[in-house]
Amino acid sequence: MLIAGRRDDGEEIARGLRAQGSEASFHRVDVTDAASVDALGATVRERFGGLDIAVNSLASAEKGVRLAEETIAHFDAVFAVNVRGLWLAMQMEIKQMLMQETGGTIVNIGSMAAFSGTLGGGFYAASKHAVEGLSKTASNEYAGNGIRVNSVAPGPTRTPLLERAAGAAALEAIGRARPMGRVAEPSEVAEAVLFLASDGARYITGETICMDGGARHLPRIGIPQ
Repeated sequence: MLIAGRRDDGEEIARGLRAQGSEASFHRVDVTDAASVDALGATVRERFGGLDIAVNSLASAEKGVRLAEETIAHFDAVFAVNVRGLWLAMQMEIKQMLMQETGGTIVNIGSMAAFSGTLGGGFYAASKHAVEGLSKTASNEYAGNGIRVNSVAPGPTRTPLLERAAGAAALEAIGRARPMGRVAEPSEVAEAVLFLASDGARYITGETICMDGGARHLPRIGIPQ
């Protein structure tokens, strides 16, 4: 397993996996830079000989403001990671899977914001709509090559990123407003990813697992301030 990211905590995750007996290593990558992503692909080929499963979890989600007050710089920063970065990663992964002629599976991490919007987070929501578009297009274009492409769209999940953006108290309040009375745990999202990457999902492509605790089926949910 190769963990790639821009932060040092990827190495900590790799060490933890190795301690459990797994083969895992960390590779630093800047997904907004094509050369950096290509170098990641070369590392995958060198260490593992090919690529069977890729999970793309990209997020730039700094708190924004209402759309009329937003800036071009913030737009470019969000889309550079969430859209350009995803496309570059998928391009590298698909080319590798085509080269080895054995197919593979890609799971992209989207967001429930792709099915609605977020107050003060329009750029994030728009970028996650793009995740859906890229995933579904790739699933159509490469299904005949044995490449499956699906996505998981979590709602609010107890991650450091969201805790920083919303605050612990607001996150708990958001959870209480959901039909299941809580936000998702990262392990639950991981289990959905694992299913889509497994042979149990071998006839599934172009689909999205929505994970919001039933919230999208309510007429309206307010966001606590």
